[in-house]
Amino acid sequence: MRVRPAGTSVCHPNTLGLPPRSNPRRLLCRRTRSSVCATCCSACLLAEARERFGLQAQHAALGRHLNCPDTDGEVDWRYDPYPGMAAFGYAQARIFFGREQETLDLLAKLQGRQGSRLLLVAGRSGSGKSSLVRAGLWARLHDAEHTPIAGSVAWVVSAMTPAEHKLENPFKALVLGLLPVAPPIIGLRDAETEAEALRDDDSAFADLLDRVLDGRPDHAEWLLIVDQFEELFTSVPDDELADAFLARLLAALDLPRFRVVATVRSDFLDACIAHPGLRAEMNRDGGQYHVDAPDAGALRAMITGPLRERVLLPEKRADIDEDLVKRLVADADRRAGGLALLAFALKDLYDECLTAFREGRRRAPRLCLADYLVEPAAAEADAPDAGGSRAAAPTGLERIIRYRAEKAAADSGVNTAVVLPCVFSRLLTVQADGAATRLREDLGHWAEGSDELRLIEALSAPAVRLVVTGARQSEATAGDEQRAGRVVEVAHEALFRAWPALADWIERRKEALIRRPHTLRDAERWHAAGRPDKGIPTHMLDELRRLFDEAGLWADMVEDEPAVAHYLAREDAAELTALTLAAHAAQAQNSAARGYLLHTLTRFGRKAETLCAAVRQLREHDAAHGTDRAAWLRAGIDIDALFAGPDAERWHWHRVAVGDLLDALGDDREGIGVDADGLPKIAWCDVPPGRFIWQHGEKRKTGAFLIARYPITNAQYRAFVRADD
Repeated sequence: MRVRPAGTSVCHPNTLGLPPRSNPRRLLCRRTRSSVCATCCSACLLAEARERFGLQAQHAALGRHLNCPDTDGEVDWRYDPYPGMAAFGYAQARIFFGREQETLDLLAKLQGRQGSRLLLVAGRSGSGKSSLVRAGLWARLHDAEHTPIAGSVAWVVSAMTPAEHKLENPFKALVLGLLPVAPPIIGLRDAETEAEALRDDDSAFADLLDRVLDGRPDHAEWLLIVDQFEELFTSVPDDELADAFLARLLAALDLPRFRVVATVRSDFLDACIAHPGLRAEMNRDGGQYHVDAPDAGALRAMITGPLRERVLLPEKRADIDEDLVKRLVADADRRAGGLALLAFALKDLYDECLTAFREGRRRAPRLCLADYLVEPAAAEADAPDAGGSRAAAPTGLERIIRYRAEKAAADSGVNTAVVLPCVFSRLLTVQADGAATRLREDLGHWAEGSDELRLIEALSAPAVRLVVTGARQSEATAGDEQRAGRVVEVAHEALFRAWPALADWIERRKEALIRRPHTLRDAERWHAAGRPDKGIPTHMLDELRRLFDEAGLWADMVEDEPAVAHYLAREDAAELTALTLAAHAAQAQNSAARGYLLHTLTRFGRKAETLCAAVRQLREHDAAHGTDRAAWLRAGIDIDALFAGPDAERWHWHRVAVGDLLDALGDDREGIGVDADGLPKIAWCDVPPGRFIWQHGEKRKTGAFLIARYPITNAQYRAFVRADD
C-alpha cells in the first residue's frame, strides 16, 4: 500500500476537468513544493497538467475553471467551429469529431489486400460519407503521429466528383482534382488534353501515375478519392463517357501504387452491382465499407468537440449548455437528414450567439436551449409559405431550415410559387424510390437580373447558405488556375425535406421529376438511331407532355436536349409552327435542322387539317414579320431525294403526310395543279408501243398511250368534283 507523502494532495481527473483516461499523477506546486492551493497556485497546477498530459485542447477551459489569468493556450483553430451544411474537407480535420472509430476502420481496410485497389464507402444520403473520407481518412493518412500505414504521409491524395462544376466529364474532373496537390505535379498538361488522353490512350493512366509520383519517395502512392460516385449514373449525361471512365478506372487498379476510395449512396449499390467490373471489385474481401448515421455518442462529440476540444481565437470562443446538447442529440439521432440539419442548426445558433454577445444583448457567448426552441418573430411567423397556407410554426431543426428559407424567399421579393420550380427544377432530380438528389447548374442558365437569380442570391447569402455558389474550373492547367463561369447547388438534400414549399412541390411533381432524365435519355438515343417512328412512345405521348407541362419542366427539357421537342411533338398546329420557326433559326448551325423538321411534320398518322392549320399560322407569322418561312419549308421538300434516295424506306410511311403538307404549302411542280381555267393540268408521259413483261413473266403487247406523271392530286380531284358539267 502506497502512502501519500506529507505536503501533497491528490487531484482527481474530474476535479481538473480532465478526461478519465488521463489518470494524472499527484501534482506538487512547483514553487512551494507543498500542497496545491487553488487560490494561489492554480496557474502552477495548470502548467503542470499541461506539461504532463499534453492538454493543449482543454487548456483554456481548465484555466477558466481554476480562475487562472493568461491561460488561453495556443490557438489551434482560427476559423468558425461549425462549417454548416457543407461536408467537411481535408483542411477542416481538426474540427471533425465523432468518427474516430470509422476512420480507424477505413485505415484498416486500406491495409488489407483490397485496400490497394478499390474501396467503396456506402451509406444513405446524409450519413456523412464525404466528411468521413475527406476530413477523417485523408487527414489521418497525412498525420505522421497517428497514421498506422507506414509512409502514407508521402502519399498523393486527390479528390474529385464525376460531374464536378457542371463539367459532366469525369476525366477532366479527375485532372482538375490534381491541381491543388503540393508540391505541384511536374508536367501536368491542361485539363482538356489530359482528359482526352486518359479516355483515348490505353497507356495514359500509367503515364499520369508516373508523373504524379515523380520526385516523391519510392513508397509514395496515389490515392484517388471519387466522392459521390453515383454521379456516374445520374449526372454524366453521356453514357459512353461514363462507361469509358469506369473502364479506365477499373483497369488502372492493376497499376502498382494506385488505389481508389469512392463514396456512394447506398441506394445506388444496385447500379454498381449491375456493372461487371465493379461487381467483381465489390465481391473481393474488404471491397466495401458501410456507413450509418452517427449514433448519440458520435453526435455529442460532433456538437461539443469544436467548442471544447479546440482552442479558438478569443473572439470566436463560446460554450454550449448541456440541455441544448441533449436536445440536439435527441432531435438528430437516427433521423433522415438529421446530420445535415444538425450541422446547419449549430452554425445558425453559433452565429446568432456571437452576434448577440457582440451587440451586448448577451452577457456571455453561450449557446442555449432557449435559442433553439424560440418561436419565430411575429412578422416571420405570420409570413405565409409559397402556397399561401399558414402551417403551424415548428421548433427545433425544422424551424432552423424552414424559416431561413422562407425569410430569404420573402426578402428576395419574388413570387416564390412561380419562381421556385424554375430554380429547383435545375437543382435536383428524383430517383425511382422518390429520393431527391441535388444537381449543379451554371448560373449563366438564368438571365442577369431575373427573378430566378434574385431567389438564388437570397438563398445563398452568407447569413442563409441554403444554396451555395462557387467558381467553375474550366480549361485549367497546372500553372494557371483559370476560372470561368459560376455554378450553384443546394447545400444539402435536407433542404428538400425541411422547406415545406419545396417539399410540397417535389411531392406533387415527383412523377415528372422521376421521368425527366429517362425521357431525355430516350430522346437522345432516338435521335442517334435516326429518329425512327417506331421509337416514339405514341401510347403515352400525351401523358408525358401533360406531366412535364404541369411541372413546368418542358422548356428546360427542350433546352437541355432539343431532340425531345420532336420526340414528344403533339398533334398541335401551334406546336408544329413553333418547331418550324425554331428549325429555321437553328439552320445556320445545323444543316440537318430542316430535314429533322420535315420528318416530324410528316410523321405517320399526321392529320391533314393539323398541317393546314400549321401552314396558315406560319403564313400569318410571315406576314407580320416580313419573312417567308413557308417558302423555306417548301424548298426543303424534294420528292425525288426523299423517295428515291438512301432513306426512301424510312420516308415511305410519310408519303401521305408529305402530300398533305405540299398541298397546304402549294406545289408548283408541272402536272400536279390546275391551269388558268381551273382545269387539271396533267403532265403526260408518252408510252411507246411494243412488248412488255406482265405478271408471272407473261409477255404482252400494247399500243402507244399516254400516262400521267403523277397520280391525280387533291387540287385536280376537287376540280372534277366542283365542275358544273
